[in-house]
Amino acid sequence: MKPLIVICLLLTACTKQQDTERGVADLHFTRDTVYVREKDYSNINQTNNGMVMVYAAPAQHQLNLSYSETSGKVHFSYRGMRLTDSRPFVVAADSSGLFCSADEPGVYSVDFYLTDQLGRVVHKALVVSCVQSAKPVVALQVEQAGASPDNWMYYFDALQSRQPYGAILSYCYLINGQSVITTSPLLKWYFHQPGNQEVFFHVLDDLGISSDTLHYSIQIP
Repeated sequence: MKPLIVICLLLTACTKQQDTERGVADLHFTRDTVYVREKDYSNINQTNNGMVMVYAAPAQHQLNLSYSETSGKVHFSYRGMRLTDSRPFVVAADSSGLFCSADEPGVYSVDFYLTDQLGRVVHKALVVSCVQSAKPVVALQVEQAGASPDNWMYYFDALQSRQPYGAILSYCYLINGQSVITTSPLLKWYFHQPGNQEVFFHVLDDLGISSDTLHYSIQIP
C-alpha cells in the first residue's frame, strides 16, 4: 500500500504546483462604491462618473465575468455594449472598464462573479450609489465691451454655470425675441439700436435638464 500512498501524494503535489503556476483567480475594483446619477446612460464621454475599473487575474487567461443585481434598475456596459444580468462575458485579464448607470435614485448591491479556466469562482460585491438628477446651476455675467455708431458690443459670460454631477452642453439665449443656442459659455453680441434690450438665458445639461431662466433688461442710451 505504501507505493499507492506515495503516488497519491505526488499527484496532489503536482496539482497544487500546477494551480500555483496558473495563478489563483482574483477580482477587485478600483473602488468598492461607484457614484452615479439617475438615467445617466451615456455620460461616459463627459465625466466618467459611472466608470469602474475591474481588475482580474491570472493575466495569462481569458476570464468569464458575470454580475447579479436583483432590482433590475442597475445597468452595465462593456466596450460600448449593454450587458445582461447573470450572462457571463469574456474579459481580458489585468483590467477592464465597465460603465454603470441606474434608473432611479438609491443604493444598490451588485454581485460580481469571476470564473477562470479551471472553473474556480471568485465573488466580489460592488455598491452602486445613485443620486437624483439635479438641475444645473445657471450664472451669467453681462458686460459692455465697446460702442460705435449704431453698434453696442456686449460680452455674455456663463463660465460660472455648472452641473456638479455631469456637464453643461447648451447655452440658450433669447435676445429681443431672437433665439441663440451655443455650446460655448462665452458669447459676443452686438445691439444695433438704443433702448431697452430684453435677454433671457438658461442652460441645458447632458441629460437635457434645464436650469432656471435668468432675465436681464439692458438699457442702451
